[in-house]
Amino acid sequence: MTNEEVQTDDIARIIRTSYSLSSCTSDAAKAIYNSGYRKIDDDCAVITKAELKQYKVQAVKEFAERLK
Repeated sequence: MTNEEVQTDDIARIIRTSYSLSSCTSDAAKAIYNSGYRKIDDDCAVITKAELKQYKVQAVKEFAERLK
């Protein structure tokens, strides 16, 4: 099973269990997947673009300090 199939199956399962729907869940799940939504792993960290930028700035500062 491809990652896309696993993701759409998971999305369809969530739709069926959350909204008590049985019809059209595969089509709805595929549409949601194609819109860019993905299920993330439990060990995945999500940060904002601002947080990433701040991290990069701090990393460059620390690297520059080590070079001195």
